[in-house]
Amino acid sequence: MDWKEWRKFLKEEKQVVQEISVGKMTGVSVPEALAKLDALADKTWIFFDTESTGFDQNKDQVTEIAAIAVQPNDWQDPKIVGTYHEKIKLNPDILRRLKDPQSPERIEWEKAQAKQYKRLEKPQDVLSMTRYGEKGVDFKDEQMTLEEFRKFIIQFKDPVLVAQNASHDMKFVNGRLRQKLPKIPVVDTVPLLKFQLIPLLQALTDIDNISKNVLPDLPEDKKEEFMNIFKMASNVLDKISGRGGPSASLGKIADAFEINADEWHNALADTKMLIEIYKKTYNTLQLIKKYGVKTFTYHLKAVKKQKFIMKMRKKKK
Repeated sequence: MDWKEWRKFLKEEKQVVQEISVGKMTGVSVPEALAKLDALADKTWIFFDTESTGFDQNKDQVTEIAAIAVQPNDWQDPKIVGTYHEKIKLNPDILRRLKDPQSPERIEWEKAQAKQYKRLEKPQDVLSMTRYGEKGVDFKDEQMTLEEFRKFIIQFKDPVLVAQNASHDMKFVNGRLRQKLPKIPVVDTVPLLKFQLIPLLQALTDIDNISKNVLPDLPEDKKEEFMNIFKMASNVLDKISGRGGPSASLGKIADAFEINADEWHNALADTKMLIEIYKKTYNTLQLIKKYGVKTFTYHLKAVKKQKFIMKMRKKKK
């Protein structure tokens, strides 16, 4: 498939990832993706994460929110310029869902769970997973907390929001907050991992690809350096791959890059983890400038895989 056919393919296909203000990452080469990200280099990047009682912003609520604002500094040693973190007390309707098995809230929750692929036995399970209810912690009102988060963001000139699966977090923040956030750029790290990082790692470990397109152009003293990169890419791919292929899961990516993931599903820990993952991802993507690895084939496979997943999800609904 040549470039014209590829452009036609993308035009005809439905968008497989929710478009974010920075721009979609499907059909974008690694250098183009880096250019999009570098265009935001002079802004304040606010990495954030939310925990919630479920997936419906109208029936569930935010239980924790954390954010860390940084100045990139070329992603070698980003400078932290602000931190926000609060736990949120449960609203009355959520308490009824938890405590009264006969309440309309619990019955509605159980009906919704029956349609889920991975079902929870009881609503308390999600709170256990996110370590909710720690002793010695002050729990604040949801609206007050979200308003404080909004003010934390707008105090910075030209902020950029960054989150793993940003559509979920933005849905809850804007859906639960009475005064919506101003329109600012949002970077979702999921498509960056799926359509840029993983295809690059696959291309770096494709022996036929690197034998034809990389090694012949490298001087002898650089070939050993490249083989160390080959080993790194192979190791990361092995750790994130399973029966369904490579995963863009925050926990798996963190483990593969040897980033501490012990407190995964805690908002502040996840935010710190995400900063480290982004640094590793950004600096790994820079390798394409140095070695000119061709990622087109693997990028196309990632797009097709996501299309298939989305199609199967629609069928189940």
